[in-house]
Amino acid sequence: MFMNILVISIGVFILLVFLTIFYVFFMNLKRNVNKNWLKLYFPLRRRQDMTPALIEIFKKHFPANKKIFIETIKARQKAYFEITDENVAEMNFMIKRIISHGKKSQKMMYDLNFLEMKNTFSENNEAVQIAAVEYNIAVNKYNFWGKVLLQKKVELFDF
Repeated sequence: MFMNILVISIGVFILLVFLTIFYVFFMNLKRNVNKNWLKLYFPLRRRQDMTPALIEIFKKHFPANKKIFIETIKARQKAYFEITDENVAEMNFMIKRIISHGKKSQKMMYDLNFLEMKNTFSENNEAVQIAAVEYNIAVNKYNFWGKVLLQKKVELFDF
């Protein structure tokens, strides 16, 4: 009788330890996903916050090109309120469009504010690309282990 209780207690203890290890493992995966999302989120927000300054520099050199100003502001607002691939891509396109106009203009190429802003955008884009790769890796790990666990759960209950 005593031996049965001891064996059951040890089994329950081992099961609890195993479940705790699984729980900590998945919480670390989830925490890693959230941490990498923040590493991506802040450079995206920084780029959105720098966009009005870039527009002001562009306005100074191309005051007649109001269509680009309006399109860029709309793209920024959409990406600011909802970060989706489509909205971010549209904003990136508009920023690249402004910078390419600036590269063609002799006046803008000698404007120190524009050159500084162009370099800042370039550095920020590199940070976004690195953070996006790290975020995708973290999400893939999280999804992989979730799939494995769900698959095993289905196999356990498959009659």
